[in-house]
Amino acid sequence: MKLALERRTGRLPAESTTFVGRRAEIARIRELLSTGRLVTLTGVGGVGKTRLAVRVAAGARASFADGVRFIDLSEIDDVEMLPHAVAAALHAPDQTDGDPFDALAGYLEGRRLLLILDHCEHLLDGCAILVNVLLAASPGLRILATGRKALDTTGEHVVPIAPLPVPSLGADPGADPGADPGAGEGREALALFADRAAAASPGFAVGDGNRRVVAELCRRLEGIPLAIELAAVRLRAMSAEQVLDGLDDRFRLAGGARDGPGRHRTLMAAVAWSHEMCTPDERRLWARLSVFAGDFDLKAAEHVGADPVPEPGLVPLVGAVPPPADDAAPPLNVLETLSRLVDKFIVRKEPGGDRYRVPDTLARHGAERLRESGEGDLVRRRHRDWYLRLTERFAELTVTDAQYRWLDRLRAEHANLARALEYGLATPGEEESALRMAGSTWLYWITNGISCEGRYWLGRVLAAAPRPTRARAEALWAYAVLVMVRGADLDAARPFARELRELADELGAAEPRAWADNLDGQLALFASDAPAALESLGRAVAVLREYPAGGVLMQTYPLLASAHLLAGDVDRAVAVCEEGRGLGLRLGERWFSSYCVFTRGLARWMRGDAAAATADSRTCMRLQAGAHDLVGMAFLVDSLAWYAMDLGDARRAARLLGSARTVWDAVSRPHLGVRGFLALRERCEGKARLALGDEVFAVYAAEGAARPIEEVVAEETGVTRPAAAVARVPNGVRPPDRDGAWAPLTRREAEVARLVAEGLTDGEIAARLVIAPGTAEAHIEQIMAKLDVRSRTLIALWVAERRASG
Repeated sequence: MKLALERRTGRLPAESTTFVGRRAEIARIRELLSTGRLVTLTGVGGVGKTRLAVRVAAGARASFADGVRFIDLSEIDDVEMLPHAVAAALHAPDQTDGDPFDALAGYLEGRRLLLILDHCEHLLDGCAILVNVLLAASPGLRILATGRKALDTTGEHVVPIAPLPVPSLGADPGADPGADPGAGEGREALALFADRAAAASPGFAVGDGNRRVVAELCRRLEGIPLAIELAAVRLRAMSAEQVLDGLDDRFRLAGGARDGPGRHRTLMAAVAWSHEMCTPDERRLWARLSVFAGDFDLKAAEHVGADPVPEPGLVPLVGAVPPPADDAAPPLNVLETLSRLVDKFIVRKEPGGDRYRVPDTLARHGAERLRESGEGDLVRRRHRDWYLRLTERFAELTVTDAQYRWLDRLRAEHANLARALEYGLATPGEEESALRMAGSTWLYWITNGISCEGRYWLGRVLAAAPRPTRARAEALWAYAVLVMVRGADLDAARPFARELRELADELGAAEPRAWADNLDGQLALFASDAPAALESLGRAVAVLREYPAGGVLMQTYPLLASAHLLAGDVDRAVAVCEEGRGLGLRLGERWFSSYCVFTRGLARWMRGDAAAATADSRTCMRLQAGAHDLVGMAFLVDSLAWYAMDLGDARRAARLLGSARTVWDAVSRPHLGVRGFLALRERCEGKARLALGDEVFAVYAAEGAARPIEEVVAEETGVTRPAAAVARVPNGVRPPDRDGAWAPLTRREAEVARLVAEGLTDGEIAARLVIAPGTAEAHIEQIMAKLDVRSRTLIALWVAERRASG
């Protein structure tokens, strides 16, 4: 089960092409990260800062017990979104109270991780504040930043990333006709050109006949990787000599001194030359694709990039892109033109999928051409129209069997949704479209564990679009629900409930009144007022049954069942759950239905059937597979602990309580602050401590806290575990070996493991044992592999067991 958005969970981007060279830079950056805490890679666009940062991070994973997080800041237009983006990547507590930077700092305290902030140049001040706050709060944090400029903050180690070395004038790039094209002076630039040229033109090789021409090309391009790649791809249609001749005129105009600005001119000249070599259709599509944030799919490209006539069935465009000046020109074929741009390396196809991306430097060039064309506002409006229709279609399919497919689709479009929302908020007269987008995506924010970001957008659109409309009523309801998801903040939610009630009365519509009843019922439920909750939620269900089944109705069923449980009517609670679950089955819907199953499990437990309750919680987990609902996972894991304790398994209950606590810390107040659920958790913990003793309970809870939630869910839902993991006792730690307390570790590995247990860093371990930091890191990687564990915490637990066994 994924935990959050693909590009913002810290998952390192896949490499779509071969990584060439940079060994000295990698060694230097790793050395600085072992002694310093903030390293910033600077250099001209296209020099390879992102690839280098990702390569360094991939090799350093084992040194960071809490992982590596990667955040692409080029997708963020507003500095206010910076803390939300970082919080989503870190799974930090979902808070809006107080300074969001302080909330992040509190979450990171005591953690050891590497955070990559990519493309900081347009958010320099915000990034400088962020790193200062976070580094001060977390001694175990390291930050690797990239940008065209340094952050200029205390403790920063700046590593200028130069272009690849190129052969000097007059140097022989390889006297031996059979020599490796990358051998000798300037080998890295030559090797990069050879690799990309072979990919663009199968059969191409650097040999005796073209080696000097290729060397001159690399010199003219000053070793800038992006410029070399753009030139290499021209070999599909031209010889190396023709590519060099074509560059000459363009480069004479642009200059190209060896200083920083000169290199920028060289890159811009290479990009401009690539632009000139494109057909008019390719240039036009390149410019239009620059409006996307991050990656996009073919259908979006066809809608946004097409000439005036929109595709059938789409929302009519507010404006249309004017046709080319030549009225006789055929309409632009987006698929064919996009394929040609991919072939020319202007657009990159993302590895393993059907999504595309325009690299940042090329997107900037396209955006300038778009402004010059006069199409800018019309294309941005078309982009907004596409994502508005996408979100409204998502709302239509919220309670169907397409629910999870559409949640996946919105996750993939997260950056573009934000850009479309920003357009609506920044463009006079377009605020209502932003209101409709934000209000219709409430389920998306909840199921991805990013309700904080959802509240950010909903708060802005509610302030920008005050007209009394149905869309505003939906947005008010959604905002209040996201506040409740954060932790039943009743005082924060009540003003929105009051406004929703007043607006519903003004609109005179039954459905918005039912939304207001639903919200009033939630407020009463979280305040433990069962009679008021039953009255309001019952009224909401009665009205919403008369409409086509929607998300608010399905969301109300488990709430109404919980109110019956609070009132002590277990039989009625089960009946309501069965009704909601039955409707969900007919619709093919899963997420809302899962909460009906979960609540039914609570009712069965209250009847004394802990085994049936356990089965319901596991069924709920299976139904939620495909959503990223961390609040739901925390509820479920906690409930399984309660049931395990009643079934007599105190050790399992302690592990599950530890796992659940970790998730609660990441997303919300435990059990949303509901007193009844908190009392159940406290009762379970008290019984487990009594059965195990405080010290043993703490060990099992810590082990549970160290386990990835995916592993817990896989175990509980019956997914087959790897054979090596079956023998772990307790889960995540191998038992002592009969023939030696420290087997299977070598003597040196045992020494390293003991130092890990003492909390020493790689550098401190290296200093203690008089070895290189890289050697210490390699030992730790080997220890994790032998013990089949994933973190330093589990190494420490293993060491503690060896010591306890004498």
